[in-house]
Parts: sequence; C-alpha cells; structure tokens
Amino acid sequence: MARLHPFVPFPLFLTLLPTLAAQDWTSPQPATAPPAAIQCRMAYDGLRARTVLFGGWAGVNVHDDTWEWDGASWTLQTPAARPPERDDHGMAFDSNRGRTVLWGGEDLGFVLVTSTWEWDGTNWGQVATANTPPGRLGAPLAFDSVRNRVVLFGGTDWANDFADTWEYDGVDWVQRTPVASPPPRGHHGMAFHAGRGRTVLFGGEGNGTLADDTWAWDGTSWVQLPTDGAPAPRVDHTMAYDPARQRIVLFGGADQVFDLDDTWEFDGAVWYDVTTRARPAGTAGAAGAFDAARGDAVVYGGYSNGVSAALWRYGGQDATYRTFGRGCDGSNGIAPRLEANAVPALGGAIDLEFVDLPTAPSVLILEIGLSNTSWAGQPLPMDLGNYGMPGCRNYTSADASFTFVYTNTSMNFQFALPSTPAFAGLRLYHQLLVFDLLAPNPAGLTTSNAGEATLH
Repeated sequence: MARLHPFVPFPLFLTLLPTLAAQDWTSPQPATAPPAAIQCRMAYDGLRARTVLFGGWAGVNVHDDTWEWDGASWTLQTPAARPPERDDHGMAFDSNRGRTVLWGGEDLGFVLVTSTWEWDGTNWGQVATANTPPGRLGAPLAFDSVRNRVVLFGGTDWANDFADTWEYDGVDWVQRTPVASPPPRGHHGMAFHAGRGRTVLFGGEGNGTLADDTWAWDGTSWVQLPTDGAPAPRVDHTMAYDPARQRIVLFGGADQVFDLDDTWEFDGAVWYDVTTRARPAGTAGAAGAFDAARGDAVVYGGYSNGVSAALWRYGGQDATYRTFGRGCDGSNGIAPRLEANAVPALGGAIDLEFVDLPTAPSVLILEIGLSNTSWAGQPLPMDLGNYGMPGCRNYTSADASFTFVYTNTSMNFQFALPSTPAFAGLRLYHQLLVFDLLAPNPAGLTTSNAGEATLH
C-alpha cells in the first residue's frame, strides 16, 4: 500500500474554534464490587446521585442482589424485601416519582417474570398492577420525562418476538396501539433523548435477523429515523443518555460472530462512531446507565471472554475522533472512507487513513472546517444533487483544504498538532472530495463520510 505522509503545520484558524469536552473510557478498580454477571441491569437515580444495579446471571446462579454505585465505590444494599432473582429484565428511573422501576426477565428456572417492582433507595416494593405485559425478556425500559411514563417495547419469549408498546405511569401498565411500530425484536437498546423529547430505539434481533434501524417514540407514534451512517447490526448493547451533551451513548453488544467493543453517540439525528484512547474489550449483555452527577456513562458486567465483573465509565475530557455520515459510491461501487489510526493528542497528530478510494491515480481534496452545521450561509449537511452529485452530501465547512494526488486505493495523512494546552477541547471537521471521472454522476466526483477530531 502506498502511504503518503504530508505533515501539515497547524493552521491559525484553530484559534477560532470553541472549547468542548471530549470523552474517554476509564476502568475504576473499587475495593468491593458486585459479582460477575450477564444481563444484569442498571438505572441512574438522579435524586440520590446513585446508579442502581440488580440481578443478572453467572453460570448456575441468577442474582437477586441490589448494589449502588456512587462514582467511587459499590455498596451492597440490604432491603427488607426484594424482587426474586432474575436476569434480562428492564430497569428505568422514574424521576417524577423518585423510583427505580423493574419489570420482566426470567428466573433461575427460565420462567418468565411479569411482576413490577420499585426501589426507593431503601426498600423494594411490588406494585399490584391491574394489567401487565405478557412475560418476556430482552425488553429494555426507558423513562419519558416529558410525559412521565416508563416505556417498554418488544422483547422475546424465545418462541415469539414482540412488537408491542406498553407504558407504565406508576399505577398500571397500558398497551399503546400506534399505527406503525418497529418490526418485532428483542435485546435491542432504548434510551430517552430529553433534548428531542423522544424515546430512541436501536438494533436488536427479530426472527433470527439482527437489526440496525433507529426508531423514535413520541408517546403517540413510532417513526423510523433516516440516519446517515449507523452502528452495525447488533444485540445486547447498552444505551444511555448524556443530558449535558444531549447525546445517547451506545456501547458494545454482539453481532452473529463477535462481541463488539465500539462506542457510538447519537444526537437525535446523526450517529457518530467514536475513537478513544482506551475502551472496554468486546462485551455483550452488560448493564448500562448514565451518571449525570459525574458526567459518565457507566457499563458493568456482561460477557467478554467469560462472565465479566468489569466496571467502565465513559466521560471526562480527552482526545477523541468520531466519524459520521456516509459517502457516495464511486466507480468502484463503494464510497471512500475516513478512518482514524489514533486519537488527536496535542503534540502529536491527527492520523487518518483514506480507504476505498476509486481507481488510481487521481486527485482528492481534504476539506477541513470549523463547523458541521453551516457553511457560506447554507445549512449542513448539504445535498449535492443540484451540483451533479445525486446521493452525495457535504457535512463540513471548507475553511481550509489540502489537495493530493493518490496512486493507490488507500493513503495515509498526518496533520501535525501543537502541544499548546489552550487548544485542548478544540474541534475540527473534515471530509474528502475525490475526483472520479467514471463515477455514476455527471460531476465525476464522489465524497467520503466525515470526521470530527476533538483535541486534547
């Protein structure tokens, strides 16, 4: 592979960029921890600033213990009453009533459980509801803080995959009957995006097929969201909402072969693939929540080369690299792509790989900008169909650009960064424009996905 190394000086326009927080994964090592478990569940109690964990299974054991994480240590709770053991249940914190709600799952004998329980920080209490969803597992819960309802969708009883929507108001479960719904599935992820006022669903498995679609529930209707680029199909991933950055953080899960170790963020419209310095090993069936008091997405347990007792948190400030959007196909039938070889650390470089380039040799332009929302008075992303490039989109402003002749279907690019601390948190956007005379459009051009580098 031909590798070009144009080492470009740091441009002066960086001084105009806003300072923004970037995220990284770290693994605390508390002295005491819950037992290793798969399909345990967590919810963040925002009134007490504690993350609550319940249940899960490991080998011949299914747990019925309750733990709380305060950002520094785990504490085993000793309530007078507690739910029977279970795994693969749903949990969500009802911030209106100050209760963590638990429903569903299966017990040690693989019996599906339909009881509803609530945790007030001291005791568990069973709620005698007049109605309840049919028994199932793999049905996550999310709390809609606009309408004060716990939302449940789908799940499976192993014989059937469900596509029903239920809501719990603290008194009873009510089945909703929207005109359209996501296809039947279980073991998907759900989180409420407070900034958009919607419960967001991604992935899962239905009828033996893994899904990669994104849906949103507004309390009346389910709508499939058109997204430029999305995580690969998967099951048993975690999803949690970061209220400060208004992003849903997705981690891990499993495809049909591997446990996954990737991190994604969703702002309500666009999925971002995040590269960090560190990350957990591939993990499926973990518990996840967002600790708003400390600004961390928290992941515990799951399956990672065995039943795991690992604790990870995603937050803080560090260099990150994220890709988003999608390119348009060139003459080779695929779209060019940007990939990061490393995070953009100050004193180092933005180190990018340009891959799946069309027939070489040819010319490409790397556009670098300060914004992914507007350019020259026009909103971004911009549909390039009016410029002879149907199906192509421009995602970044072009405040600077670099032109290269490439001689192979991939090349390397390094962009030198200063060690100046004042640049920590600065953000750069970039995208490729590739000359491809045989491209299936009148302009003879194609574009890549886009990148976002947050320096630290």
